[in-house]
Amino acid sequence: MLRAIGHIFTFIYFLAIFLSSLLPAAYLYVANILGIVAFAIFALLLARGLTYTQNVFKYFLRLTLTAFSVELILILAECYLDINFAMRNVVFTYAAALGFVVGLTLALNSSYMLIMRLETNEGGKLADSRPYNITVQPGSYNLPPWLGLALGIATMILTVYAGWRMNFSYSLYGILLIAAFYLALIDPFEEEQVESDFVNQSVFIKLIRRSIFQHEKHLLRAFLIVLGLNTVYYLIALFLNPQTATTSYFFSLLVFVPAVLLPRASAKNTAKARLLRYALFPLSLIILALLRYLLVLS
Repeated sequence: MLRAIGHIFTFIYFLAIFLSSLLPAAYLYVANILGIVAFAIFALLLARGLTYTQNVFKYFLRLTLTAFSVELILILAECYLDINFAMRNVVFTYAAALGFVVGLTLALNSSYMLIMRLETNEGGKLADSRPYNITVQPGSYNLPPWLGLALGIATMILTVYAGWRMNFSYSLYGILLIAAFYLALIDPFEEEQVESDFVNQSVFIKLIRRSIFQHEKHLLRAFLIVLGLNTVYYLIALFLNPQTATTSYFFSLLVFVPAVLLPRASAKNTAKARLLRYALFPLSLIILALLRYLLVLS
């Protein structure tokens, strides 16, 4: 259901782009807000998906293929429908953020392994030949912790540079937002605890545990991290270039309303369901392109 809300908001946002000359200014303003909320919804869904997926490479491949198909539609719209898109489509940002999170996870795990080795072999004075086992997809490789840390940092830098250099939509902010949600949703050093008192919890707690957050600590962490990210991002932009600083990114905090109120989806992940999820965005753009041709250019 949360994904459906995201697609609806995305459709409303792009409707304002394709039919801007036919719509009132109030609609365009609201559509811009809903576009930010839609991005935050899919950022949260991507972050949650990364906590479940067993093959990050296939996840990245599907996002990349979707990004290129969407970009092709937008390029054709620019050529034949007299529309200008200043940035690459947002699916490229999702793919870049996935790479950033993979690098971040690799760097964090490697750092943890380095610290553990220093603590268990007297500050590194003793020889330690234990392998560092981590799965790198496609394939499986054993990496020493220093190499894992270096590769993780390099991957994060590369994805951030790609998002900035290629002018992806939401760029650095989008990548950091997805990483923020991911960090809020994981418990890397905590053992999973079975909740036995669900029936006696308050209605709000029950809503949270049935939602995409699954636990109140995840919700609290996500809200605080995203609020902090928005604040820091705005203050840095205000310091570097006051003319480009905007508070519109704070509307991403509205994502917590539907994310808490709507129950998380069931675990249906068939090939047809995945194909439909990735095809909805390109199909909606084709519908909007037809509407623009019929209502504006005809």
